[in-house]
Amino acid sequence: VWRSFTGDVDFLQITHANGAPLRDVQRVAIYKKLAASATGLLHPESATWTLLKNSTFNFEQKINEFVRAGIVAQFGPDGVARAVKFVNDRKRSYFINKYNYRIEWEGGYAYPQGALP
Repeated sequence: VWRSFTGDVDFLQITHANGAPLRDVQRVAIYKKLAASATGLLHPESATWTLLKNSTFNFEQKINEFVRAGIVAQFGPDGVARAVKFVNDRKRSYFINKYNYRIEWEGGYAYPQGALP
């Protein structure tokens, strides 16, 4: 029997296998599939949130969302689920906008050689 134990599932980041951000049309297709699944989807992944009324990213608030998440589950394109932690280092993880960001996960999926975002 399926039972909810947290109220909802919070997705932090959904990307291509090489870590490149999705375009809006790709993101909407994934959201529709997730919303119709047993997992459900109540809101977009945190990596794409705009946090200010003028629709710009607030870097400090974005970092806070990822830091406070603590250790999270990562489901890699290799089919392995891992316990990972956000790397809070601005040279390794950064947010410019929903199409230009990089999130590095300690213990996370290694990008394939030659993969380009």
